[in-house]
Amino acid sequence: MKKYVVVIFLLIFAASCSSYYVSYKPQTIYGSWQRTFKNNKTEFTARLTFNNDLTFSFVVEDPIIGHTNTHGKVSIMSKKIAFLSDLQCKNAGIYKFYIEDDKILTFKLDNDKCKVRKNIIEGTWKRIK
Repeated sequence: MKKYVVVIFLLIFAASCSSYYVSYKPQTIYGSWQRTFKNNKTEFTARLTFNNDLTFSFVVEDPIIGHTNTHGKVSIMSKKIAFLSDLQCKNAGIYKFYIEDDKILTFKLDNDKCKVRKNIIEGTWKRIK
């Protein structure tokens, strides 16, 4: 039994010393993130910003016809985020999120009936300053 405890401790220690760091702390999501999309053969860049007051904004940085900026409220749990309201989607959307080295944010769909938001949110975003 002691061997297993030592082995588990060593595995945890080795993982914590690695340069690859995945965060589940909700506050690490605050700030701005950027991603480039390809939609209907059109490529555009968007910025997603999370504020301390639990609001977000989505801004299309390239002026593309048919793409709308939006904003709303979120609820952030340790490993999940719920987009509660925004201009384009009336239902809540829930995503798992992972932050690597405080630079890369990845969203994985958990439950969202809003097709527009699913196409935009799910995927990898890079932190911008």
